[in-house]
Amino acid sequence: MAAFRGISRGNRPGVLIAVVLVVAFAGWLIGACASRQATPAKSLFASFLVDTDWLAQNRSAKELALVDLRPAGDYGQGHIPGAVNLSMAEITDAKNAVPGMVAPKPQMESAMRGLGINENSLVVIYDAGNTPNPGRLFWALHYYGMERVAVLDGGYAQWRKQGLPTDN
Repeated sequence: MAAFRGISRGNRPGVLIAVVLVVAFAGWLIGACASRQATPAKSLFASFLVDTDWLAQNRSAKELALVDLRPAGDYGQGHIPGAVNLSMAEITDAKNAVPGMVAPKPQMESAMRGLGINENSLVVIYDAGNTPNPGRLFWALHYYGMERVAVLDGGYAQWRKQGLPTDN
């Protein structure tokens, strides 16, 4: 208990460190967005966003794997051609006492294999354009070693706004 004597509610070094790390990450993220390239990431420090123009031009690429994170009903009403639907529940550890924790590696690998995704895939993730889920899957895939992962800037909403083709 002596180690905690100097820590009061208003003086928590751990909170300060967390805030500094979040601010530093946000700065890196903003810088990475500002200097993004036209191709998806080969590493975490390259571009991690692709725009709809890039996707429209490259959606027939053999290694491309499009992952739609919207609810299955929305996916069924229309999606980007070639996309596969993935429920966040498939990549969440339901056995963990903390809700929403990323699935263990074997579960994640199984989910990706079930979608036809492997280490050679170029994964582009999207949703309706209004949730953090693409970023969460992006992070989880990087956490487990996949480097060729990007998020569609603006998601399905931007794809539709530009009048690009859809399937259902």
